[in-house]
Amino acid sequence: MKRIAISMLLASLMALMTGCGRCYQGLCLPTAGSEPLLRDLMAGDATSQLKQTTPSPKREEIRFQVAGKQYLADLYTPGQSPGQSQAEPGQAALLLLPGTTTDGKNDTRMVDFARSLARSRFNVLVPDLENLKALRITPDEVGQIADVFEYLAARDDLAPHRRAGIAAVSYIVGPALLAAAEPRIRDNVKFVFGLGGYYDLEQVLTFVTTGQYLDEQRQWQYRQPNAHGKWVLVLSNLDRLDDPSDRSTLADIARIKINDPEAPIGDLSDKLKSQQGKALIALMNNRDRTQVPGLIAQLPASVRADLDALNLRKRDLSGLRARVHLLHGYDDSLIPFTESIALERALKSEKSLFLVKGLDHVAFSSEPDWFDALSLACVATKLLDERWR
Repeated sequence: MKRIAISMLLASLMALMTGCGRCYQGLCLPTAGSEPLLRDLMAGDATSQLKQTTPSPKREEIRFQVAGKQYLADLYTPGQSPGQSQAEPGQAALLLLPGTTTDGKNDTRMVDFARSLARSRFNVLVPDLENLKALRITPDEVGQIADVFEYLAARDDLAPHRRAGIAAVSYIVGPALLAAAEPRIRDNVKFVFGLGGYYDLEQVLTFVTTGQYLDEQRQWQYRQPNAHGKWVLVLSNLDRLDDPSDRSTLADIARIKINDPEAPIGDLSDKLKSQQGKALIALMNNRDRTQVPGLIAQLPASVRADLDALNLRKRDLSGLRARVHLLHGYDDSLIPFTESIALERALKSEKSLFLVKGLDHVAFSSEPDWFDALSLACVATKLLDERWR
């Protein structure tokens, strides 16, 4: 993020004159704290201004119970400086949800992200959700996210004045929004931050299998997709297949393909016995976008039901009370940026959407230009402002 301060200044001046062309909510002027947070996020575990000027956050593993279910999580809180009798208190609570990673809450990217937010005076809770560690996403995560948030928001020491929100990335944005709309917590979820999320799972399946997506003018475009997403969807639906040998075979295929997208799987595919297993692999192997709706229709009813349960386009989001802040990269190869555009348009609550170049899902492939530097600073500002709202 070289020259980001100058870029943000130039962008702010240009935005005042022209408006921010890539900021869907319009003009935004960054706050002073946005640049140190962005620099620290980009630095990972390397040194940064924020690290040099704030004490190291406290990290502790905690266990708690909600409605008879046990949960394990890491809690990050602002650190205590030498000579201080106590640490500066966090100003808001944030439930930070890991993506699909076998390391769960211990994923280094998640640890760095949580520490950066704690340095910015958030109390951050990062749960271990077993399905996500197994690279699976199911409707069960909606209730689990609601459980963990209910615990977090009820702790006055972590959520002063009930200021609490949720941050999620990728395919977890959907379950996070569905959880935030749950009647038992929706009035306490003040904000949701989503990075690289989705709206219509049928469109996402079309993209991850064929590379084709509808742009803003409803014209079909092509981008080389990251195959990781479709194999996570396979792992997520294995339990819905009746044949145990097909479940095992498809699990092997998915894990092989996640590790090496070019690996041959013909011999394994030939082992599939049931129509259910063959229907699932047929969808994954398809390259014709016109065939996707029909191939989805051939999936087992239980698989289609799970997809529908997580498909935001088919769900009523009118119960959502939270402010929603969305960020997506034009260069995303896992979920096309048009999904966040569609999601932003569907939301009825207060919302903001920022689109930037050079962001491939959750990682930057190039330095942001001045408009994108402003957009990123605006996102950071939106997040930091939630400490006071």
